[in-house]
Amino acid sequence: MLTVIKNAHLVDAVMNMAGSLLLKDGQILAIGSVTAFDNLEAEIIDVNGLTLLPAFVDLHAHFRDPGLTYKEDLKTGSKAALAGGYTTVNLMANTKPVCDTAEKQLEIMKRAKALDLIDVYQAQAVTYGLEGKELTDFANCHGLLLSDDGRGISSDQVMLKALQAAKANDKLVQVHEENPAFAPDESGLAEESMLVRDLLLAEKLKASLYLCHMSTAKSLELVAQAKAKGTDVIVEVTPHHLALSDNPYKVHPPIRHAKDRLALIEGIKNGLVDIIGTDHAPHSEQDKQEGAPGLVGLETAFSVLYTSLVLEHGISLQKLSELMSAKGAEILKIKKGRLCLGYQADLVLIDLDAVRTIEPANLHSKSKNTPFINKSYQGEVVWTMKDGVIKYRKGVEL
Repeated sequence: MLTVIKNAHLVDAVMNMAGSLLLKDGQILAIGSVTAFDNLEAEIIDVNGLTLLPAFVDLHAHFRDPGLTYKEDLKTGSKAALAGGYTTVNLMANTKPVCDTAEKQLEIMKRAKALDLIDVYQAQAVTYGLEGKELTDFANCHGLLLSDDGRGISSDQVMLKALQAAKANDKLVQVHEENPAFAPDESGLAEESMLVRDLLLAEKLKASLYLCHMSTAKSLELVAQAKAKGTDVIVEVTPHHLALSDNPYKVHPPIRHAKDRLALIEGIKNGLVDIIGTDHAPHSEQDKQEGAPGLVGLETAFSVLYTSLVLEHGISLQKLSELMSAKGAEILKIKKGRLCLGYQADLVLIDLDAVRTIEPANLHSKSKNTPFINKSYQGEVVWTMKDGVIKYRKGVEL
């Protein structure tokens, strides 16, 4: 069965044109003008000039499943992802029990696949129990990514061995840079001091390093120096650190000062920042009252970023697509994230003119913890397609 998505504003990391897509068997078969496929016998989806992007890819999310499912579970997290335009997520290992073996990874991914909503990748912990002491089995880890996110790896020797093991097994460690000697810390020292160590280790070992949620101007300065030396560093930033400053809402790392936020935005403009991860971190209302750090971010990411980066700071929509889609797919080595022939038809339709107000009742996540409640942003997901099938439509119950 052929499907034509007609009369679209097609945008990805390199494309920006009016046109149509021809889909077959869940893949992009052809790209043409608005009228290119008018004579074909096909299902026609006329999107009336709205913007069609590759669906988003988030390499940094928490679905709390297993063990903490009063906050979120695989089903509600997947629904939240679809409502935000995401069809691919990589989940952190700080579940209960900790996801620190290949068997636990497979169990989670099997349950997620059975839901038939999105593609879920499950990171394996770097150390057993997230204790920062003994490395997990890197050789038998399923997929590319390992992380002790939620905690920094305090031991210099353990971090050294982790990067050595990752390099030997073609894996990538996602690092939460937070030195417990200085945490909790509003100054940035906890992040920056551990970052110095890890950049030096990566340089000496010629190893790759994925830096989660970089948040300070000084951190980007350190990363720029490392990249100038040829160190292979992937820099992730979050929507909330790009959109907010001097805000007391509790997250780790903290929401920083305006100079830090502006440095992150400049890092996007000059190519220092590689990817945006939501760090979607659901918590119950009671958890937040008791001081739990984090926020739900999958459903608000595009609107917040389109407003904060494209409209307010002149960053192109193509660049935003690169950060939200193309780079994550490239890291995972999957044929998503671009509008290219043979790529999966994972797509998101956006109304760039729509203004939405973030309201708890409209969030699909089980938790509603976000500093964006009652704030208005421009750009709204109309529908999300996975493998050529529309899985989410605005206003229709999932």
